[in-house]
Amino acid sequence: MTSIQLRRPWRTLAVACLLCLAAVLVVGPRSSLASSKQDQRFDYKVIDFNYTAKGYVLGGRETTGPCVAGVTSNLTGFSDSSPGSLTAAPKLGNGDLTIHKQGTNGVIEAAEFFDFRQHGERELSTACEAGSTSMVSRTSCDDTVTSKVEAYGLIKGGVGNLIRITWTISQEDVGGWFPNFVCGDTASFQMAKCRTIGLDLEQVTRPKVKLKFTCGTPFTTAPPAGTGYDRYEALSNISGVVKLKTTVDRR
Repeated sequence: MTSIQLRRPWRTLAVACLLCLAAVLVVGPRSSLASSKQDQRFDYKVIDFNYTAKGYVLGGRETTGPCVAGVTSNLTGFSDSSPGSLTAAPKLGNGDLTIHKQGTNGVIEAAEFFDFRQHGERELSTACEAGSTSMVSRTSCDDTVTSKVEAYGLIKGGVGNLIRITWTISQEDVGGWFPNFVCGDTASFQMAKCRTIGLDLEQVTRPKVKLKFTCGTPFTTAPPAGTGYDRYEALSNISGVVKLKTTVDRR
């Protein structure tokens, strides 16, 4: 009886090992798109591009010292976006992706028209007395501007299946995340480059691909270089979705 009891755990362990080996043989190792010895290329057509932007800015000149007539001023601006009202054919865009032994690279270029609602108010000191403002000119601006937004996505990845996309958003005419807004003075909204979280290669090698980005600039009081502001506040947020259709798949 004693010898039988000692052998039973070994039999149980042997059965468990056989079951684990069978599971490995059935499931097999996970394949990696980046492990292929030959380059793989994908071409895309942009089939949809959505973009949402909201921004606030306050800029002041010569506000910390004595009043300077015609210079001392405060400008407040707001802007947000909505789908474009133009009925013209959308611009959309295209892209490509190459997977090779050294890593992954590619680009996405999308463009579409959007409407930007803009509201601003400006106060300008027109006369000063004893270093203080004695007369003020006030301007209020409300407008809706239709602008073509261009999104450029730079795809980068090392050896492996993880990639990142850095998005640069600009306006076809003038501007970054927003069209330039002038209300007696130019409102300089904050902007920055926008990076997505890590993506798996499998997500961008499907017949249809959906790429999202969400970015923002933290509330800041540091004025952009060259604006001449000595008083500044700004906050901007954007988000977007670019949908692609794979037109060429060379694997």
